[in-house]
Amino acid sequence: MSFTEDRSVFFNTGDFADAGTYNGTTTVNGILDDEYAEVFQGAEVGVSSNRPIFIYDADDIDTPTVGIEFVVNSTTYTVRDVEVDRDIGKLILEPTGEVVTPPAETGVFANDFSADFD
Repeated sequence: MSFTEDRSVFFNTGDFADAGTYNGTTTVNGILDDEYAEVFQGAEVGVSSNRPIFIYDADDIDTPTVGIEFVVNSTTYTVRDVEVDRDIGKLILEPTGEVVTPPAETGVFANDFSADFD
């Protein structure tokens, strides 16, 4: 008698999973992990960044491919890397068209509190 695990309980959108769309056609349930994490530890200061990862049942995408569009929670991503370990897959994502706009020049740095002591 072989054992078959029902992985759908881990990716139930009624509980805590999200539904995403892979390549505009395939609906995939999974968990979006978009937490900040330290990506580099320098001598005195570390650098943090977010690295969105979508964790899913590997049976839901036949051949995951880098460069494909993936949409989850109304955000469009590009798949930058794929990791599959037996039954669980991970899509490493990058927001598509994300533009970082620097703040307008004000002449005062955000952490310049000297004006508070005049």
